Amino acid sequence: MACDPLIYSDVDTSKWACVKEAVNRSYGLSIESDVGEASERGFTLKWRYDPAEQRLVVECTKKPVFVSCGMVAKRLTGGFEDCGIAAPERA
Repeated sequence: MACDPLIYSDVDTSKWACVKEAVNRSYGLSIESDVGEASERGFTLKWRYDPAEQRLVVECTKKPVFVSCGMVAKRLTGGFEDCGIAAPERA
C-alpha cells in the first residue's frame, strides 16, 4: 500500500545533499539523481527534487504491512529536519 506523497518546500541544493546522505545512512538507499526510485529492506521510496522550485516530493510506494504511513512520514521528516527542512505539506 502506497502512502500519500510528502512535499517539502525551501529545499536548496545543500539541504538536498544533506537529505541524500541522511537517507543513505539511515536506510541504505543510494540517491544518485533528482528523480528516481529505490528499494531496501521492504521499503520502496520514490522522489522528485526540483532545484528551480526548491521542492522535494517523497512517496513511500511499498512498505511492510506492520509499518504505518504515519510512521514512515515521521521517520523521514525527523531525518529531514536535521538537514534544516521544515515539516512537509500534504499532497
